[in-house]
Amino acid sequence: IELLSMEGLMLNSGYTNLLKNGQEFTPPQANLLVSGFNHDDWKEYQDVMYRLVKAYDFNCYGDADAAIIFSSSAIEGFLMVTELLIRVRERNEDYDIALRRVKRKSLSDLISSALTLYGLNADNSSQRTAYGQWHHRCYKKRNDIIHRQGLYQPTDSRPAIDASARLMLHVCNTVK
Repeated sequence: IELLSMEGLMLNSGYTNLLKNGQEFTPPQANLLVSGFNHDDWKEYQDVMYRLVKAYDFNCYGDADAAIIFSSSAIEGFLMVTELLIRVRERNEDYDIALRRVKRKSLSDLISSALTLYGLNADNSSQRTAYGQWHHRCYKKRNDIIHRQGLYQPTDSRPAIDASARLMLHVCNTVK
């Protein structure tokens, strides 16, 4: 992770730096890095994106469990920031008030808000939606690690990271 500067990621040059660790980005990860965030968006999302990049890095160095947990955490943070920005920019709520409200929400509350704010399809019964893929490939594994001490290999965590990147990209496209 030392190879990456957040300034480089903000300027969409993180892709080049990340290739130094010998792993290739998959299309969802690469598309997310160049998805058209403006500079102000990157400021808001940089901590969330850092979690996804850290998940990618953990995976590259063999810590699959940490990679899965970080990629799941990235989604929760991403949904929080997205809701915050919508409340502030679209609904003209005070930033501090909106931030306090959003920070109190659980993942299920964030999903419910995403349904109403921008129409996220949160069907987790199959892997036909971006959310369903993330739920099956990342969130279930995260729960297995936390509640049952599951141990995964990097080949297991790579789909989790891809699903997180794909869900983030889907949310970006839906909100735009």
